[in-house]
This record gives sequence, C-alpha cells and structure tokens, in this order.
Amino acid sequence: MMQWIKAADEASSVLRHLRTHTEEMEAKMAEWAELERRIQENLANPPNIVTLDVGGTIFKTSKANLLRVEGSYFHALLGSGQWKPDSPGDA
Repeated sequence: MMQWIKAADEASSVLRHLRTHTEEMEAKMAEWAELERRIQENLANPPNIVTLDVGGTIFKTSKANLLRVEGSYFHALLGSGQWKPDSPGDA
C-alpha cells in the first residue's frame, strides 16, 4: 500500500512539474507571437529611406535593401519597433 502512495505522490509531483513547464512554455510562445506581430506590423509601415551614421559617415539606403535578408540584424532591429529610423538624432 505504501508503494502505491509513494508512486502516486511521485506522479503528482511530475504532473505539477509538467504543468509548470507547460505554462512557462506557453508564456514564452505568447511573447514570441507578440514580437512576431510587432515585427510584421512595423515592417508594413516603414519609412522608405533609412539614414545610417557609420563612424561619422552618413549613408542613406532603402529600408527594403536593409530588410532583404530575413533574420538579419536590420530585419530584427527595424521589424521590432524598438528603433525608428530617420527620427531626429537617430541616424
């Protein structure tokens, strides 16, 4: 009888752990989905020309050119909405 109680307690502990892990994963997936939504929203509303200050030299290029490589630094930066290019002082 004690073995059954111990096994039931262990199973209950495993289930609690799995529920916690599942909730954490669902929260993380929701965060990623929100980030992806923001990226898509920001990519849909871009300024066409981006000004870049590279070591004091000013470059201008199209946002489409910077977004050509999906998963690149500029794709993540421009798509995340964290950086709004061409606003005053943001070259």
